[in-house]
Amino acid sequence: MQDERETGLRAILNLGHTLAHALESFYNYTGIKHGEAVTIGLSYAAFLSFKKGFLMQNDFLRIQNVFEHLNMKWKWEHLPKIQKVATDIAPVIPQTSELMVLMKGDKKNIDDSIRFILFRQ
Repeated sequence: MQDERETGLRAILNLGHTLAHALESFYNYTGIKHGEAVTIGLSYAAFLSFKKGFLMQNDFLRIQNVFEHLNMKWKWEHLPKIQKVATDIAPVIPQTSELMVLMKGDKKNIDDSIRFILFRQ
């Protein structure tokens, strides 16, 4: 209750959840488990952290290896493929633009910026 918008220390508990919540929303909370969505979100947070220079490449690869070793669904290709509407010819996975719209509704955001919790060394 003291940190309802999770802007302080409690925000670190949401590592991986910005993308995860968007994925869960995209799939209407069916077809993807919370843990699977968070694992994909963690993988993306590690990727962003590496790209921004907050995480060294060997640590980024170590995170991926742990997910692989534990047989976790952490890759984009692990997302369920669904038909959004009956007229879809082929199953689809979420597009970046769709996820961006969903992530903009996250309670951790400040103003109109999407806020990711990232790894930092």
